[in-house]
Amino acid sequence: MNTKTRTIENLTATGAALALVAFLCSNAKAQEPAYPTVDEAAIAAERAALPRSRAYEYGGAIYRASNGLYGFTEPQTSHDPYHIEVRAKFPGTLVAIYHTHPGNTILSREFSQDDKDTARSLKVPSYIGVVMDQTVRRYNPTTNRSDVI
Repeated sequence: MNTKTRTIENLTATGAALALVAFLCSNAKAQEPAYPTVDEAAIAAERAALPRSRAYEYGGAIYRASNGLYGFTEPQTSHDPYHIEVRAKFPGTLVAIYHTHPGNTILSREFSQDDKDTARSLKVPSYIGVVMDQTVRRYNPTTNRSDVI
């Protein structure tokens, strides 16, 4: 299969926000694209990340492969409850970002302003997996709305 490999470095969360900088370096690998929708890939990514996320945020990227299916990068952490640095290679186009929100407060269910700003700057949806209630939430930067999926 002749696909371009996109590489990201420093998918960074500060105050739970993600920023993406392209660079050729890789620590995490991408999962095989196996999901027919972005939402299904995001749910699978969060389900992989949530059990690991008791104290720290975990996150990564969701991509669309050349075959039209969606995949996600392996969840990574920086061992910080409010900060993530992700380095990952994935074959395809970035279509969303995801991360977890550890904690047991009502605020862990909400997208921070930094989360929203980053999704708007990247022009892709952002997903959070909430440790407290195990829900997956989606923020759409085009409509400025979030919902539980």
